[in-house]
Amino acid sequence: MRSFTSPAATSTLYGCAVYVSEARNGSVLRQLEGVARRAPGTCLANLFVDEPYNRTNFTLVGRSVPQLATAATTLARAAMQLLSLQQHSATHPRLGTVDHISCHPLQVGPPPPAAAAAAATPASACLREGLQLQEEEGAAALALAIARDLGGGPQAVPVFTYGWAHPQQRRLDALRRQLGYFQGSTIGSWAGALPLASAPETETGTGPLRHDHPQLSPCYGPGVAPARSGISCVGAGPWIVNFNVLLLTDDMLAARAVARNVSERGGGLRCVQAMALRHSNGIEVACNLLDTAVTESAAVLACVEQLAAQRGLTVGGGYFTNLAPKDLVATALSHGL
Repeated sequence: MRSFTSPAATSTLYGCAVYVSEARNGSVLRQLEGVARRAPGTCLANLFVDEPYNRTNFTLVGRSVPQLATAATTLARAAMQLLSLQQHSATHPRLGTVDHISCHPLQVGPPPPAAAAAAATPASACLREGLQLQEEEGAAALALAIARDLGGGPQAVPVFTYGWAHPQQRRLDALRRQLGYFQGSTIGSWAGALPLASAPETETGTGPLRHDHPQLSPCYGPGVAPARSGISCVGAGPWIVNFNVLLLTDDMLAARAVARNVSERGGGLRCVQAMALRHSNGIEVACNLLDTAVTESAAVLACVEQLAAQRGLTVGGGYFTNLAPKDLVATALSHGL
């Protein structure tokens, strides 16, 4: 693994998305929002509460890696203190009360033509590569600081890293498959427990997740997940766009076929991951757009519409679950960062 430094502050703004397994308890959400907004040196740039999925995304933005790491871990520990996975029920997959924390350098888009032309010189290209590497290392340092913190102390949980924060840069989707993240999809719900990595896909699991396979050993924290808090996946990488498309149907088999065929894994669109999940008024094709320069949301929507029409399904529209990086940056700047 590369050696990562944690600069006190840089010109780069970093985004840190903290996914909490709760969206229906207003009192708890208000407490967590207060924790996020009080964090020094950072900004709560977006709050997305998805009640049907019982899942909330707190997106924090900051320049200082130590301050942003502290803000994220403070928020995560507050959620672990207030919530119990044993009382959680949802149609969205989860492995913990703080299921996932992702860290990203916030790029605001390609440079203007004049700057792009200047960057075409060998010296400028080398400088840009150096800056990009510095941003990647900053995001990785942020993720590793969070992972180490959550893996220690009295509330320690098993923490699995991915992307730039992992020695082999493993993918999040591959890690989640190993951990049984998708197992509840066959029955349409996750309730009261972690899935067992060795359990059949028709089961959701009934006890703490044990890491009996060397590849499933956590990077930080205990080897057995606390039943109350579960585990956390923490990583760093390029910004990922979450784009969901609603199908006005209760036919899960047909919806799964659409999700499978729109995804790159199923032979569909490049740089697109998708799964079918029950949501309000139907079933959603929940998509991760790994690179919108390769496949934009409009192409995903058009593909879902075509696949749905082939199966006699009606599409209810699509939506994003987070702001674009340029909007996160604008929000952070408006708050004085």
